[in-house]
Amino acid sequence: MKTLLRPSFRRRPESSQELNPLDPGLRRDDAISKRGVFWSLTRQRLFFLPLILFLNYGCVSNPESGIHYYLLTPSSSAGSLSAHRHLNIGIGPIELPEYLSRAHIFTQTGKTQLKSNKQHRWAGSLENNFADVLATDLGVQLQKSHIEIYPWDRPRSVDRQIVVHVTRFIADGGSVYLDARWRVLDKQGGERKVASARLQKRLEGNTSKDDFDAIVSLMSDLVGELAHEIAVSL
Repeated sequence: MKTLLRPSFRRRPESSQELNPLDPGLRRDDAISKRGVFWSLTRQRLFFLPLILFLNYGCVSNPESGIHYYLLTPSSSAGSLSAHRHLNIGIGPIELPEYLSRAHIFTQTGKTQLKSNKQHRWAGSLENNFADVLATDLGVQLQKSHIEIYPWDRPRSVDRQIVVHVTRFIADGGSVYLDARWRVLDKQGGERKVASARLQKRLEGNTSKDDFDAIVSLMSDLVGELAHEIAVSL
């Protein structure tokens, strides 16, 4: 009599002990947990993807690119006046036209029209830059004198105060212009002298009217010429 062999069946493990068919060493619940983490991270990446693309696009198309910044610089051609005595000289306040308070450099395009050149800007306050350069150039002109910029620490500490009002400082066509008036005050604030100057420099040769390096360089030279005019008037 033959004995029938009953097939042997392995009992399936409990759900918490089930194996992942793709990775026999990985429990099913662990695999489910890891899949959940994977999809969670994927959703986060997809959520941030538009933001990342937006930021990258903003860096590539940054409108600030191509902007040039300029400073007035002391004149290299300023000479010294020998016939003067030692004075404590105060420069300021200095008043500039409203269009010079803007960051953009303006040029004149007609009798009554100005153009704002947004790609060409002043590197900081032009009023402060103008005062610094004027004081430096005046110090070269009057080497025996001490130059201070308004406001000074002690009232009545200067022998002469020079109050400057600039009425025009701009490039127009192939020239740059600086028109200014100034008052010379004594130690007590009394007015000793009122003077003015209308200065002009032309761009050299074939220099483009849009060459802002050349324009600002001429503007710096005109500040040096103004310093000379002021020094002579003292």
